[in-house]
Amino acid sequence: MDEIAAFYPDRYEPYRADLPADWLTARRTQGAQVIKRRFVEAFRTGGRLLDVGCATGDFLARMAVRDWDVQGVETSPLAARVARKRHGVPVFVGQLGDMDFSNGSFDVITLWDVLEHLHNPLADLRRIHRLLVAGGHVILSIPNLQSWDRILFGSAWIGWDAPRHLHMFPPKPLERMLSSAGFRIIARRCILGGIGAFILSYQFWLASTAPKSCLQVLRAPSPLLPVLLWPYKELAYRFGRGPIETIACIKT
Repeated sequence: MDEIAAFYPDRYEPYRADLPADWLTARRTQGAQVIKRRFVEAFRTGGRLLDVGCATGDFLARMAVRDWDVQGVETSPLAARVARKRHGVPVFVGQLGDMDFSNGSFDVITLWDVLEHLHNPLADLRRIHRLLVAGGHVILSIPNLQSWDRILFGSAWIGWDAPRHLHMFPPKPLERMLSSAGFRIIARRCILGGIGAFILSYQFWLASTAPKSCLQVLRAPSPLLPVLLWPYKELAYRFGRGPIETIACIKT
């Protein structure tokens, strides 16, 4: 645990206390929270929600204004402080297993880009199962091994993110693990990360393969790139080949 903690410094992107510097980034960040909220509310429209790995609490804030009773858990003290100060949401600092909640405490538990970071995901999914009410939902997003980005960028794909990503989940093993933890998958969608993940992978690919003379010209993506990538993103989402897969499960 101490060794891996070195790869989660305070400057780690999800923990950053500073707000987006430009309007477009801020709009994209807010839009992602709206997409998450709509996905969750397709299955339940209110209740008690726990966000595991809540970072600076942006998703919790989005749900709180919809009258959800929210709680977060986050390993970064800095990110937890930002969440409390900026949004006024309750955040527990520590691991999921450290939380002292009784069985059936939550209606929905979310893990946005978190499952692949967990040291023992099956054990944590079983804890989540106990914390959920009967018929409760767990919503999670993970890197999509079937994505077109992974095929296109290979080892430069942002989804690998070693050593922070300790696990990768092909569809069938993931289904077996969720079933073993007491969950049934009820929906799988690609709804997040399309353009941003592509640009990050593109930059990693350039850094590892392009001649240095080209790097100076190509390192910064054109402002038009999101517009040009829009058809690619939409097709990837439609065919389940986006960089991130979002999965809804019900407690069985």
